[in-house]
Amino acid sequence: MAVKMLLIAILIAVLMTLFSGIYPGSALYGWLDQNGLNFVWAGLTAGIIAACLLLYRRRKK
Repeated sequence: MAVKMLLIAILIAVLMTLFSGIYPGSALYGWLDQNGLNFVWAGLTAGIIAACLLLYRRRKK
């Protein structure tokens, strides 16, 4: 189960990286970057990963 959760977290991080390069995500990421708020993007990514892992864990029990 731990390996699957790690793979889910990595997949979400990759998807968020790709999302930061296409339109709606790139506009948000660009604005955050210009204003020195990169930590908000990192927090958003971490929150999405945490929510997905929580839902996965609850579903498996």
